[in-house]
Amino acid sequence: MSATETTSRRRGSGRPAGRPTKLTPALVEKMCAKIRDGVPPEAAAVSLGVAISTLRSWQAAGREPDALPRHREFLLAFDQANAEFHATMAQRASLDPRHTIAVLERRFPKDWARQDRLQVDVSHRPMIDPSKYTVDQLQLLRELLAIGSPDAAELPRDGAPAAQLLAGIVEGEVVSEEDVA
Repeated sequence: MSATETTSRRRGSGRPAGRPTKLTPALVEKMCAKIRDGVPPEAAAVSLGVAISTLRSWQAAGREPDALPRHREFLLAFDQANAEFHATMAQRASLDPRHTIAVLERRFPKDWARQDRLQVDVSHRPMIDPSKYTVDQLQLLRELLAIGSPDAAELPRDGAPAAQLLAGIVEGEVVSEEDVA
């Protein structure tokens, strides 16, 4: 029997071409048990020999309107296991909140992570050109900057050093009157 006959015989056997799927009820149950026990879904999949990309494709396939029953059942079981773990951890939070809240914050950030994050954009620092201001305006601005910076040097008495001091402070340097003289 030649290789062509073997191939044609397999094709005619009624089985689909390609490798059999790993998505079996037994694998789904093992993965869901691990997820319920607190193993992150990606780690649970990899520990069972399923690539993370395959896990993601099974999830995406389960969300399709015309999903195969095995993909839809997988997605339902997967979501149920995550929900059960979430509920278990929420119950434990009343007993030992420090550890439990930390786990919940990392695993379910949308629901549990702190929302008071401060975003600071440091890409743009405003530059002030002292030549565009009067001496009085520069001294006023210098006084205002000194309020926010206790390390700022004493205000100089004449205008020229004030402009240089202001320029130094705006550039992020704290300049004393001796440095300007």
